[in-house]
Amino acid sequence: MVLQMARPFPHPRTGVFYFRQKVPADLRHILGNKIVSRSLRTKDPATAKLRNVEEVRKQALIWERHRKSPEPIPHKQIVALSGVVYRDYMAMLDHGTLCLRITPEAGSVKTGRYRVVPMHPQLVEMGLPEMIRSLPDGPIFYSTAPIRGKPANPVERAQSAGAKVGQWVRKVVGITDPDVQPSHAWRHRFKTIAREAGIDVEIRDAIQGHEDGRAASDYGEVTIRAMRDAIRRLEPIEVGSWSREGAT
Repeated sequence: MVLQMARPFPHPRTGVFYFRQKVPADLRHILGNKIVSRSLRTKDPATAKLRNVEEVRKQALIWERHRKSPEPIPHKQIVALSGVVYRDYMAMLDHGTLCLRITPEAGSVKTGRYRVVPMHPQLVEMGLPEMIRSLPDGPIFYSTAPIRGKPANPVERAQSAGAKVGQWVRKVVGITDPDVQPSHAWRHRFKTIAREAGIDVEIRDAIQGHEDGRAASDYGEVTIRAMRDAIRRLEPIEVGSWSREGAT
């Protein structure tokens, strides 16, 4: 039997192509998913086809490894696999930068991957780190306690918390324009003020978890230091009775 190669498909909104493949039936109990999907990081059909071929090859090796008995991981592989987390952690320590780690487990994110974003100094001055440290382990802005015996769904709880912010914007702040989506509008607002501050487009995208599909964006990386310096260029926003002069 000849298996048909999975074709890259474009995201309906962004146009960025994705690799998608069904998980073999005999491996679904191990992986827990029916489909694997990841960005090919391009909007060009020809480039997408070439990258898709490589992803198909890589995925075939992954299926093969899952079907084999587990083997001990050598020390070098452990270091390589933990490299990204270790790099981010050491960067935070090196630059004294407090960061937020935004993960898909806590709610939907743009690329389906976690990202580390430095805190704006205003959030630090307002006491966000202390508030987070005072809370028990788990999500910050919603509860994971079961409701009427039903286990918590992180995505649903996160969406519910976002909806409450939207209600506050409508009812308390008084923004009633139906063309403005309250919670999503914050992301648009960030793009606007980041442009006014002259922040590089690649740094803006890294902070927000966006992909532009350009091959050039695959080269190099946006470091925590670069994001920290960019975020510090954003002016503080007056919030209620808080002001930088009055902060203690």
